[in-house]
Amino acid sequence: MNNEQRTTAENDAAVGQRYKSMWSDLLEPFFAAKQYELFEMFQNVSSTDTDMLVAVRMQSNALTSLRDEISSFIETGKMAQQQLLDEDINNG
Repeated sequence: MNNEQRTTAENDAAVGQRYKSMWSDLLEPFFAAKQYELFEMFQNVSSTDTDMLVAVRMQSNALTSLRDEISSFIETGKMAQQQLLDEDINNG
């Protein structure tokens, strides 16, 4: 691994760790509460109220997309950290 690759991996690992901390400290409880709220809304809305059903679905999709994006940063950080550890072991 050259210096540029190592720097990139270190940056990715740091970003992933920040996202992981942010997720567990702040975002995960919000997402759980919002998903529960949306599920409750879905259960209580009339099947003929298509506007509300679409709104609930759009909000749920937006939450899922955001959660997936955050997960991507976390997973990239984990892979970068593992790459750094493997490199250190091989050069150790």
